[in-house]
Amino acid sequence: MNINFEDSEDDAGMTEDLPIVEDKVFEEDAMKIKATTEAIVQQLHEECIKLKELMWKTTIASYVNTWENSMLEIKEVNEEAFKHLMKIPSMF
Repeated sequence: MNINFEDSEDDAGMTEDLPIVEDKVFEEDAMKIKATTEAIVQQLHEECIKLKELMWKTTIASYVNTWENSMLEIKEVNEEAFKHLMKIPSMF
């Protein structure tokens, strides 16, 4: 099977219509994407650390009032985590 890579009549003139873009634009876009990605990862990491701390605070709560306040703090950080935890039946 031979493939012809030469310009066909259908492809003629297509490259002439495309603007020429310098590599610098792509580098700037790549840097913006990298910075945005790093910021998102950092934010998720901070949220996970906060949730971990709140989970421990909630786990060691000796009084119902303290437990409820800790759970409300979890809800402020991540409502989905709060809903998930509220589905777990209490043991005492």
